[in-house]
Order: sequence, then C-alpha cells, then structure tokens
Amino acid sequence: MATVWLAHDLRHDRRVAIKVLKPELAAVLGAERFVVEIKTTAGLQHPHILPLFDSGTADGFLYYVMPYIQGETIRDVLTRETQLDVTDAVRITREVADALDYAHRHGVIHRDIKPENILLHDGRAMVMDFGIALAVSAAAGGRMTETGLSLGTPHYMSPEQATADKEISPRSDVYSLASVLYEMLAGQPPHVGGSAQQIIMKIVTDTPRLVSELRRSVPPNVAVAVAKALEKLPADRFHSAAEFSQALANPAFASALTAVTGAARPAARRSLTLVTGLGALIAGGAFVLGRAIAPAGTAPSPRPLSTFVVATLRNSGVGYLHIVNRFAVSRQGDKVAFLSEDSANVDRVFIRSLGTLEPRSLAIGGSPFFSPDGKQVGFFQDYGLSTISAEGGVPVRVAELRTQLPWSAAWGADNRIRFTTDQPGPVLFVVGAAGGAIDSVTFGPDTVVERGELIPRGRLLLSLKVGAASRIVIRESDGVTHHLVDGVTARYAPSGALLFSRKEEDQYALMVQPFDSMTGKLTGDARVLQRGPSTMTPAEGTLAGDLVTLSPMTTSDRTLTLMDPTRGDRELPIPAGNWLGMTASPDEKSLMLSEWNGQIRSLWRVDIATGALQRLTRGREWFGEVMEPGNRGFFAISPDRPHWLYRLKWDGSEPTQVDTPWEMYADQVSGDGSTLYLNKDGDLYRMALLPSVGKPELLLQTAAYEATTTPSPDGKWLAWGTDRSGRFEVVVAPINALDKAVQVSERGRVRIHGWSRDSRTFYFESQGELRAVDIWPDGSRLAASRMIFRIPPRTITNRFLPSLGVSAVIRGGQMLTDLILSQGALR
Repeated sequence: MATVWLAHDLRHDRRVAIKVLKPELAAVLGAERFVVEIKTTAGLQHPHILPLFDSGTADGFLYYVMPYIQGETIRDVLTRETQLDVTDAVRITREVADALDYAHRHGVIHRDIKPENILLHDGRAMVMDFGIALAVSAAAGGRMTETGLSLGTPHYMSPEQATADKEISPRSDVYSLASVLYEMLAGQPPHVGGSAQQIIMKIVTDTPRLVSELRRSVPPNVAVAVAKALEKLPADRFHSAAEFSQALANPAFASALTAVTGAARPAARRSLTLVTGLGALIAGGAFVLGRAIAPAGTAPSPRPLSTFVVATLRNSGVGYLHIVNRFAVSRQGDKVAFLSEDSANVDRVFIRSLGTLEPRSLAIGGSPFFSPDGKQVGFFQDYGLSTISAEGGVPVRVAELRTQLPWSAAWGADNRIRFTTDQPGPVLFVVGAAGGAIDSVTFGPDTVVERGELIPRGRLLLSLKVGAASRIVIRESDGVTHHLVDGVTARYAPSGALLFSRKEEDQYALMVQPFDSMTGKLTGDARVLQRGPSTMTPAEGTLAGDLVTLSPMTTSDRTLTLMDPTRGDRELPIPAGNWLGMTASPDEKSLMLSEWNGQIRSLWRVDIATGALQRLTRGREWFGEVMEPGNRGFFAISPDRPHWLYRLKWDGSEPTQVDTPWEMYADQVSGDGSTLYLNKDGDLYRMALLPSVGKPELLLQTAAYEATTTPSPDGKWLAWGTDRSGRFEVVVAPINALDKAVQVSERGRVRIHGWSRDSRTFYFESQGELRAVDIWPDGSRLAASRMIFRIPPRTITNRFLPSLGVSAVIRGGQMLTDLILSQGALR
C-alpha cells in the first residue's frame, strides 16, 4: 500500500515515519475523501496504538505521518526465531486485543492485522496503521478492484474479507489477530498455500488444525480460544476482542469442543477433554452429574477411580490461606467454587455451575466454601469472613477479625459457620451466617484446631493436632470428645463415610472409611483412594454418590530469576522446588526463601552472586522471618503455642527466645541494626537490640490496624500498612512525626518491598504493579507514586532489590489439582 520514509520533523525536532501511498492506489482515491476518512483514526489515543501525527497531499501523493519508534515488528521476530515463547505470545496478543477493543468501541476497524503491523517497543506491543485500511477502503468507494490491490494480507484475512463481503465487523479483526497468534505459537499461519488464491480458498473452506497439535506446550484454553476466534462464521467467534483476551487469560475457559475440534478428529477432542479440566466435567455429561444411564430394572455397574487434572490460575504466593481451601463443591454436586487470580494479579473467588461452560467471578477473596443448600458461598477477605449469593451480588460481611486471617471454614446445617484462623490454637470460632457475636469452642493448651464441621446429631467433626500427632475426633453435643482415627483434614460425606488424609512414611494417602452418623463411630476398614507427595484435602460435597476430592498444591517447578531490564534476566542455579516466599537481606547480597514440602515450611538462604543454597531450618517450622543487617542472623516466629519471637543464627545453632511480654510479630530491623520494629494486634512497637536487647516500646496505637513497619536505612522515615481507609494501604511518615503519615497507595492489595539504600525512594506493590515513591530533595514532602514495572506473568512472589536494579522473582507453573470422581466408592 505504501512506501515508508524516515524523516526529520524540523518544527518539533524529532524523527518521524512518513508513509506515502503508492501512486496507483492514490490515483483512484480522492485526496479530499482520503483526508476526511483518515481523520476518524487520528483521534485514537491508546497505549498500544501507534498514533497518527498528520496526513495530507503533496504533488498528488497521499501521505500520513507517524512517530518513528525504534523496535522490531512481530514479522522481524518470527523471521529470526520462527516461534515465540508461549507466555510472550499470549501477552502480546492480549495487548493488541486491548487496542482493538478500544478502537472497535470508537467505531474503527483495523482490517489489516498482521505481524508486519505489530511493533514491539521495549517489549510492548503497538499496533501500526490503525484504521488506515478503513480510510483507504472508504475513500476508494467501490473502485478498489480497479487498482488490482487487496486490503488485507491473505494469510491473515478473515473469510468475509477473502470473499469481499461488504459488511466487515470487529470480529474480522479478531480472526486476523487469532491468525497472528497461531503463527507466533506454531511457526506458521493457520492456512498456507503456494499462492494467494490457494490460501484464500483454504480460508473459506478449510478448518485449521488445533495449535496445540502443532505445539504441545500451548495451554488448552489458549488452543480452544484460538480455534473459536478462527471460526468461519463471524457469529461463531468471540463477540469482541475483549472476550478473546479474557479467554486467553482464563485457564478454565472451554468452548463447545465439538464445534471446535470437528467430528473428524475424535482423538484430538478426547485429548482436549482430559486437559481442559472443569470443561471436561461438563463434556462428561451424565458421567459427572450422576450415574450412567442404564436400562430399567438394572443397576449401574461400578466405575473405576477416574482422575482429571484441573488447572487454575497461578498461585499468588500468599501460601497457607490458599492451601487449605482452594476449591469447594456444593453438596448438591451442581456447582464448584475455586480460588484463582484475575489479569490484575488479584485473588478472586470464581464459581461455575456444572450446567454452564464459563466460570464467573464472585468477589475478591479466597478459600471458598458453600452453604448447605448451595445457594451461597462463604469466603475470606481482608481479615474477615464474608458471604455472597452464588448468583453474584454484594458480599455481606459476617465477621471482623482484624489481627488474624481465617484459615478454614465449614457452613453447618444450623446456619452457623465454624472457622479457624492463621494463628492456629486450641480454639474453634463460631458465628451466625448472617453475622453477630463470635462464639468459640476451646480445647486443651497443647491442641491446635485445624478444622471443624457440624455433622448430624449436633456432633462436631474435628481435625486436631495434639502435640506432634494429627488426630480426627468427635465432640459430642454434651462436650465429651473421643478419638476416631489418626489423620488430618477430615470431612464427612452424607452418604455415610469419613474422608481424611494420613501420612505414610514419605507420602500422604487420601483415605475413605465407613462412618455411622447415628452412633458417631467408624464401622469398617479404611481404604486408600489416592497417594501423593503432599497432603490431599477432601473437598466438600458428593455428586450422586461419587466422591469429589482434591489434591492441593502439586506444582514443584518454581525457579528463582533475577529480572534485569538492562542486562537481561539471570536464573539463579538453585533446584526447582515449591518455593513460596522470599525476604532480602539488608545488604541485598542474599535472599531467604521459604519452601513448602506438603507438611511444613522450611527456610533456605541463597547467595545472590553465586546461587549457593544453605538450609537454615529442619523439622521445626518458622514463619514471619526478618533478616538482620551485617549477616548476624534473623528473627522468626515459632508456630508452637504461644507464638513467641526467636532470634536465630545462620549457623543453625539453637534459637534464643526474645523476651517480650506478649505474642509479637517482627516487622523489620533498622538499617544500623540497633532497633527491631514489631507489631501486636495492630499496634506498632520498637525494641532496642544494641547495646543490649530492651523491652518493647509503644510507637503507634490507633483505632486502625497498623502493621509491616519498615524504617528507611537512615532512620528518618517510616513506612507501614494500615486499614484506616477501609482497605489495607501503605503510608509513609517522618519517624518523629508519625501522625503526619501520607497515604502513598490508592488501590489496595499492597505488599511492601522496602527502601533504596540512600533512603530517597520507597518501593511497594499494588494491584500487580511495582511502584516507587520518591522523597523530595529537601525531605519536606513525598512525590506521587510512579510505576516501575508490571509484575510479570506466572510470578509467585517477587522482591525488588534497589541497589542492584533487579527484581528477584519466584516463577512457576500453574497450580495443578487432581479432581477425583469415584462412583460407588463409599459402598
């Protein structure tokens, strides 16, 4: 269509790109008509759209002017590498889809999406020539065929473009974008041929192979989304580019598999059915929802144990809260709720009816559980317990905890919710589903209540840890408790069984055992349903006699990478594992990593320069760790009751208890190592470490919950988290004037990263973005926060290291869970 010139804009002293339309094309356009039509594209302002500076005519030539961007097109990348990384390809496609959706909503269709028109600038996609094809087509009227030129590139044309349909909708751009993604993943467009005519014929008549058949690493939802976007009929594609983008980001997405794969490819359809997780449950029809249909008068034959892999979005790294209840099934067996993350890295509760294909987002939060009638879902959010209708709506706050996070919960037939917290102890909390006073059931001092649910005849089924032993017990309505069996995380199946996990040497076994609800006793032998390396938690609910159980965190392929925007990323040579969290040393020379092995959380130290790994703890569990400067050691909390603070050395010597009058959590050590900042029940304290350890001194006490105190290295500033605004945000204040705190975050979902070594900049994370706040040079005020970068996809957790200019990132595969269906397993 045009010749491109690099030029210098004298008026604005900048380099620009001038595109001059080919003379034979310009000859059939009118200059006035072209300029009028191209004005509609000049108003498009979007971060992923290359703007239009100017347009006009000179000596009969039609031209338009765009900024000159140093970068390369997708075509350049494909010419060099043939295929792109799957994650990068999906990210680029979603950025382009965002631009398309914006333009479509402003009445502009691109009509020529292809690799040559997608520019990568600092890794970010920018769409070029946006709307130019529309302007040319409109200006030419019905005379385009006279030029011998075709708008659109054959490999990426939609069927309606290939057949010269007069009505081109936004879904044409969706088709072209899916073709580009197909080539980025497979190394070739969906349709290839020896000539333009052959390609166009295939576009109109042929169904392309699933991209996952050409590249096995393509996630199932991506393959299905691409196939749906490449449907022949526009009505069968996504309604918008935004829907296409959402499907690419949603591992639970599955469209009608029969329409996608075609009747001629049953093997491909079976493969997709197995790996698309929850979509497979729907495709399974009668197998999932009940017994196989059998002739009248005959009993259905027993079915063997069947395992399906259900992929949810990546683990957010919050850890314990999400391990306990990531997944729930209604007791009616018609709905599932699960925890996942949206595109902004925010934890959300999603729900799916087994009669529908798509999950729906219910609310921000985690650890879902159903009401007995399946009409409501309970979940945990911001130090509290909430409920919401399974149909959606406004959440109802049931309980405020402020200093503790709920841990696990069960909604009883008496319409009361029993829950434990992240500070495990000898207490089971009870609150009405509509709210009200929180009651409690207390056990012995050496007991930790891990879960409790109400079962028939007013009994409580309890999962307890008594000393080092894990036990399942029954508490009768009169308060008498008796031991049932050794095991963890028990659940009651109304059809007459007890489900629980049990440790067997180096593995865990998911068990089922007959249980008489009348007598409250086990009546038969326990049988193993599944074995695995980590604790397998049975989910609530039964499906018409079929057990539904869940094996939680099975991913163990997480790695540690130093992300450097200038010198490139460097993966530290440590073994891949189930890494959960990370803390940086004050000198930024080492990192402390926490690892979950399915039972306890262990701590490791890794040298940033060499990757050398040192194990710090064995057997005993520690958390809330804070590293001291000068490589002196670290502070951590023991999970033993009560929670006392300990000081530990790197050499693995015996920990020493820090003398505090209450249970307190360490927040941070000052830059000079002289002071330890702590918090207790939302109040801030500090305690001298040098020249000797002193007593805690109250620093700040308000009606709000204050925590995560982080002093600047020069000791002049203090940053911390607070819920004064109604949600947890970050504030910064001079250390001698804490009443003058300034809120620097504004969207919640925050995580504090720390200060630069010169104390001039503070870093925090909010809504998937790493942000920085600069101190004014004279120290008088704070600048507005600025974004450093977006947290990369598949990130479990990260820590920015200002002096090195890198971010340490724990990355890993998707959270995988095993959903087990077993008909007749209780009999």
